Amino acid sequence: PDGIEEVVCLDMISVPGGDEFSAIGDYDGFRHVAVDEIGIQHTPNMGTTGAIAYCPQNPDVMVRIADTQNDVAGGFYSKDGGTTWTEMKNCSFGGKAAITQIDEDTYRIFKSGKDDGNVSYTDDFGATWSTVSGIDSAYGSKTTYLLVEPEKPNVVYAYATYFNSSWHYSKTEPEFEDAHYTLYVSTDYGKKFTGTDIAMYDQCDSAGRIAYLGEDNLILAAGWYGLYNVTDGGTKVTDKNVFYCKTVGYGAPEKAGEVNTLYMYGKPKETDPEGIYRSQDGGTTWVCINSDKLYGGTGNGNFIVGDMNEFGTMYMSTVGCGIVYGK
Repeated sequence: PDGIEEVVCLDMISVPGGDEFSAIGDYDGFRHVAVDEIGIQHTPNMGTTGAIAYCPQNPDVMVRIADTQNDVAGGFYSKDGGTTWTEMKNCSFGGKAAITQIDEDTYRIFKSGKDDGNVSYTDDFGATWSTVSGIDSAYGSKTTYLLVEPEKPNVVYAYATYFNSSWHYSKTEPEFEDAHYTLYVSTDYGKKFTGTDIAMYDQCDSAGRIAYLGEDNLILAAGWYGLYNVTDGGTKVTDKNVFYCKTVGYGAPEKAGEVNTLYMYGKPKETDPEGIYRSQDGGTTWVCINSDKLYGGTGNGNFIVGDMNEFGTMYMSTVGCGIVYGK
């Protein structure tokens, strides 16, 4: 569109059986029915939107969160798949979101802090909020990302990035306690979490998004510290021997019954070109699908989202160039 200086996408989801939804700086974000059609902008508008999420047990229930302070609202929720949105009266801005279903009529919406490890939840669409227990909101931490098990709504994952920005005043090199990733798991619908350390944090862009291979089977990125497979309720961590993974996402498998397809931005081996790679075996082997037209990389959103309804289609955030897609 003429007159738009840049488009910075900050979050995106692909709803199984539904459409794609984006959260965009300045322009709220859109419902994307098709890649060759102009999206339907979210209304009411609240400007820079940093998070959008759906409930895996009932995708009609959705939430979107403002990334910065505005005069409209901190967030909105929807019960009709993003067609209409209702204000959450007491929602703070910033962070990422997730939703799980407690019972037939109750949905728990999670929201993390923008520049800390805090995670809170509401069971009444924002009227009241509680802070989860077990996640250490250490000083200087990055935003925590969240994911809910689709078939087990009581299981909630939180991937936290800890960073002590003052470590250099007393040390020549950061230690694990200063910069690291930790995966937290809850089995009581997200009230209490326990953590397992994953890897060092490289102090570059936080690679906090969680890729879902299948039940109890996660893939976690760690930048220059590689890529990890986590199973056994979050307790077993396996290094996948990837040289560099800036971000990792997941989409529909090629055949029913296979693990979800992985897409990553990075380099499987040190000698590989930087680009976008696809894996159909849980991150053991990778195929380069693009090393050209990278649009500056994944930018502020730092995501690759696989299409949950069409194998081989993926969407990537960019440095101000909107969302690019591959098929």
